[in-house]
Amino acid sequence: MVSALAHVGPHMRRMRPEAVGGLSVVKVDTLQAATKVTGFGEPISSGPYGNFEQVGRTSWAVTFGGDLAVAVSARVSVVPQIRVYRVARDYEERRTGLPRYIFRFGGGVRADF
Repeated sequence: MVSALAHVGPHMRRMRPEAVGGLSVVKVDTLQAATKVTGFGEPISSGPYGNFEQVGRTSWAVTFGGDLAVAVSARVSVVPQIRVYRVARDYEERRTGLPRYIFRFGGGVRADF
């Protein structure tokens, strides 16, 4: 996932809450059970231990979430983060149970210059 996000929030001294939103590019990569076709045109199911083929595509997601920058010095902050991605899924991905919403928690260190 690669995101282009905008941060909006009040400028406070110690703690700075921010709303985050934007767009993300999502690389979807899954394995699907392969079905063989005989010379007579009839498909043969490979079963749970059969062959799998790798299927990949690129999709878009709408991203929103929040940051809370906590100052540890005049120019350095520790930033816990939460992101929610709403991924555009096609029919096959929805059928296999891949979620439309992805929740991510993280953190970082921010240096202001």
